[in-house]
Amino acid sequence: MSDFLPKYLHVVLQKKYHDKIAEIRIEGHTDSKPIKLSGDPYIDNMKLSQDRARNVLGFLRSQNYFINLQPAEKERLQYWLTANGLSYGRTVDKDYKISFDSKQPIDNGKSRRVEFRIVTTSEAIINEALKNINE
Repeated sequence: MSDFLPKYLHVVLQKKYHDKIAEIRIEGHTDSKPIKLSGDPYIDNMKLSQDRARNVLGFLRSQNYFINLQPAEKERLQYWLTANGLSYGRTVDKDYKISFDSKQPIDNGKSRRVEFRIVTTSEAIINEALKNINE
């Protein structure tokens, strides 16, 4: 993780991507084993997955690469970065395919994970392209 984050941030912070990224989601996932704290295992796992994502975000912010960023870059990341817990709604199989879609058995070890997902501004890009076509 310590090697990945500086490289990842170096790429996404390139000026050519500034208008193409709407959000960078840090998604926490859990396995399908129910946790029984409140009576609703899905919600209990939601808390665990949210904590997992939030801890990764905290780790990212504690790294020298982030600390040494220019204020404008930090501000951009603070705008883009979100920590999202997804409970066990998107467990994966042994091939890291979403088990709901693959209909394969859930691999609990691989399902406990954090993923970085970039949400693009594709809607704005498409609207701009359509505007240019209609002119």
